Amino acid sequence: LAVRKSLDMDQDSFQNILEEFTPEFHSLKPLAESLRQILFPLRDGVIWTGTDGSPEAVDRLYDGMIRAFEEAITSEGGK
Repeated sequence: LAVRKSLDMDQDSFQNILEEFTPEFHSLKPLAESLRQILFPLRDGVIWTGTDGSPEAVDRLYDGMIRAFEEAITSEGGK
């Protein structure tokens, strides 16, 4: 499963996924990209699919997710 995730979340493969967004969702592509970066960060140049359960890592994950959605909401609100 981790190998499949890595393949799908690779920059080129992920761009293919974004290209499948229908026009009404094109404005949410930055949100999708932000979430990809939060959930599948690069470590030593490789997509990391592990889980860091430390309190600091959990806080970074939640803070990043909240920030990504807040930015998307702000962006969408101006349209």
